[in-house]
Amino acid sequence: MRKIMVEADLISEISNDLINLIPHQRAHINQLMKSGIIFNYSLALDRRKLWVILQAASVDEAKKIVQAFPISNYVQFRIYDLLFHNSNASIQPQFWLN
Repeated sequence: MRKIMVEADLISEISNDLINLIPHQRAHINQLMKSGIIFNYSLALDRRKLWVILQAASVDEAKKIVQAFPISNYVQFRIYDLLFHNSNASIQPQFWLN
């Protein structure tokens, strides 16, 4: 599986239609995070740019994942195939309670 970075720009003004999609977007993202597909999800303070680090078998699969986002009609995506993605979470040991 590859690590993919998605950079998204809001392509329209924030409308009531977009605002109404936000709870659906959050629920969708939360589900993808629980399933291990999305690792990081960040929104700029001005709410105009979004960054996502996800795992997919290919760039085409990543495109399908982001096109399924409820807000996909309101953003323009750029997808980058990463050589690696380091984060604090990837170097800290995980503890398992048996």
